[in-house]
Amino acid sequence: MKKKIGKIYLTFDMEWGNDTTLEYFYNLLKKYKVLATILVTHQTKWLQIFREDPDIELGIHPNFNKLLLGEPGTANYKEVIDRLLQIVPEAITYRSHSLTDSSQIISYCVERGIKNNLNTYLSPGGGINVVPYKRSNIKMIPFIFEDDLWLLDNSRREIEFYLSDEFEAPRIFNFHPIQLYLNCESYDRYERAKYYNSEPERLETYRNKNGVGVENFFVELVESVKTKGFEFGLVKEMRD
Repeated sequence: MKKKIGKIYLTFDMEWGNDTTLEYFYNLLKKYKVLATILVTHQTKWLQIFREDPDIELGIHPNFNKLLLGEPGTANYKEVIDRLLQIVPEAITYRSHSLTDSSQIISYCVERGIKNNLNTYLSPGGGINVVPYKRSNIKMIPFIFEDDLWLLDNSRREIEFYLSDEFEAPRIFNFHPIQLYLNCESYDRYERAKYYNSEPERLETYRNKNGVGVENFFVELVESVKTKGFEFGLVKEMRD
């Protein structure tokens, strides 16, 4: 007997989005009245707005890529985590940029009070079922959708599949504010636009205002969830 789907969880990797992007993203959240777990990358005036919103949970989104590339003068993994926890001391959830992880990173996150790890991406289907499990005193929680991976997938699945009972896994969907703002219909649009993240007027010219993209998928997902009577949840609510 298949397990019931339960709640739907929306997570968002902040991805160093500028304030224009974050404002657009926040307005989407409020327009569609959803709960959101936001993984933070940097300090911004929007953090206080997010923090005061009871429908939002803040986590962290550490970036270890510079360490992997051996760039001189980069912080070690503990410093990367510590800097983000100075910005979001209440965080109990993390997902790393590029899903980078290791036993050392996990152990240090546990030491710093992190309880949930969102670094496991599961492409559902093919009889694969994955449920949250404990590892080194942290809960490893898989997620089933990410907007940039969806853009790279030539055989994009319909929303009905993600909300079906064909597989067992937490229904966690991950988006990026900049992808929503641009409404990317292809990864190439993001690749061309991301260099202008610090130039909001220039970035605006790269928005997809006619085709079907990530924002359309997000809206359709939210509307389908509500039509089917599912509830939205925050990752911090996922207890044993």
